[in-house]
Amino acid sequence: MVLSFFNGYCSLFQTTVRSIFFYLDRSYLLRSPALGSIDEMGIHQFRTHVYADSALQSRALQGAYDLLTTDRQGSLEGDSRTLLIDAIKMFHMLGVYASDFEPKVVGDSEQYYNSWCESTSSSPEIAHYIEQCHNLMRLETSRCDNFGLDRTTRDTLELHIEDILVEQRQDLLLDRDKVSTLLDGDDYPALGLLYSLLKRRRLGEKLRPPFDAYITKRGSEIVFDEQREQDMVPRLLEFKRKLDHVWSACFERHEGLGHTMRESFEGFINKSKRSSMTWGTDNPKPGEMIAKYVDLILKGGSKAIPTVAAAKAGSKGEPIADDADESSADEESEISSELDQVLELFRFVHGKAVFEAFYKRDLARRLLLGRSASADAEKLMLTRLKSGKCGQNLNPLRALTVSRMWRWLHSQPGADVQRHGTGEGGNIVLPSHARGAAEQTNRGPQRQRPISFRMAFIS
Repeated sequence: MVLSFFNGYCSLFQTTVRSIFFYLDRSYLLRSPALGSIDEMGIHQFRTHVYADSALQSRALQGAYDLLTTDRQGSLEGDSRTLLIDAIKMFHMLGVYASDFEPKVVGDSEQYYNSWCESTSSSPEIAHYIEQCHNLMRLETSRCDNFGLDRTTRDTLELHIEDILVEQRQDLLLDRDKVSTLLDGDDYPALGLLYSLLKRRRLGEKLRPPFDAYITKRGSEIVFDEQREQDMVPRLLEFKRKLDHVWSACFERHEGLGHTMRESFEGFINKSKRSSMTWGTDNPKPGEMIAKYVDLILKGGSKAIPTVAAAKAGSKGEPIADDADESSADEESEISSELDQVLELFRFVHGKAVFEAFYKRDLARRLLLGRSASADAEKLMLTRLKSGKCGQNLNPLRALTVSRMWRWLHSQPGADVQRHGTGEGGNIVLPSHARGAAEQTNRGPQRQRPISFRMAFIS
C-alpha cells in the first residue's frame, strides 16, 4: 500500500507538479542553491507527512523484510520479487535506507543466521554443515546483488555470517574426530571448503592440532603394524602422497600446515616401541625397511613399485607400445621418481646409520652378484645419498672394497649367492666382472681398492 501510494505520488510530481514549476526549477533555483529542487521538495513532503507515521513506517519495513524472508525460503514469485526491488528503491529515494531499512535487515538476519546454524549444525556429518554454510553465503551474496542492497549491507551480512557460522562454531569445525573422518574418507571437496571457511576468519592456523593428531595416529598405525611389516614403506609413501595432495589442493599450501605435516612425520617415524619387529629393542624400524625397499626397487626395477605394478596389471589388455627405447625411458623415470619419494621419506629418519648399514650390505650383494636392474639407477641413488638430499651426506662406497665384499660373501653361508658343490668348500659363482675383479684383488698386493662403477656394471 505504501509503495503503491508512493509510486502514484512520484508519478504526479513527474507529470503535473513538475511540469507546472519546470521553468522555476530550471531558472530560479539555479540562482538559489540553498533551496531544494521540485523533486527534492516532493520527497521531503512525503517523508514528513506520510512515512513519518510510526505504524505505517513499521509495516513498510516489516513487509519488505518479509519478502526477503520469503525469498530465503525459495518461494518468492516474480511479481513479489519486483515489489521487493521497488520497495528497496523507495527506501533509497526517501533517504531512509541506511537509517531504517539496513538496521532492520541486519538485525533480523542475524537472528535468522543463529536459528539456521542451530538446526544445521546438529547434523552428525560435518561435510553437510560445511557445504550448507557455503551455499548460504553464496545465496546471501547473490540476493544482495539481485535486489539492489547496498555494498555496506552485503559486507555487514557477510561479517555476521562468518562470525556465527565459523567463529562461533570453531569447536565443531576443528573437532579432531570430524576432521579425521574427512581425511580418512578422502573427502577433498569438503576439506577444501573447510579450509576456505576458516580462512575467512584467519583461522587456518588452528587446523594444525587436528591435522597433526591425524597424521601421528595413522602414521604410527602403519609403522607399528606387525602383520604388514613388509608393506610399511609403500604404505608410508602412499600416505605421504595423499597428505601432499590435501596440503596443496585443499589447504592451499598453507605454510604452517606444511610445517605441521613435516614435524608429524618426523615424530611418528622415529618413535620406538619394543616388539617382535625390533627384536625386543627400542630401535625404530623405518630406517631398515626403507633400505630394504630401495634394494627391492634396484633389483626389480619398476615392476617392484606397487603403484606401477598395479597400473600395468590393470592395462594388460591394452596394446603395448612398439618403441622399446621409450618404454625403457619410462621405466627409468618411474624408478627415479619412486627413489625421490623414498629419499624424501628418509629425510625424516634420525637413525640414518641403520639405513646405511643395510644399504651397504645390499649394495655389495647387488654389485657382486649382478642383480641390479639398472646401472643408471644405482649411480643415481648413490649420487643422491652423497649429495645430502636425504638430509645427511652418506657415502656407502666409502671403505667398501672388492676384497672386503668378497670376504663378506664367503663369510655368509645364507647369502643370496649360487654355490656349486656341497659342504663348506662349495664355490661361489659370481658374475664375470665381479669374479675377475675379486681374483685380481686376491692375486695382487694386499691393498684394498675401492670398487668403481666401471668394474661393477660392465659384464
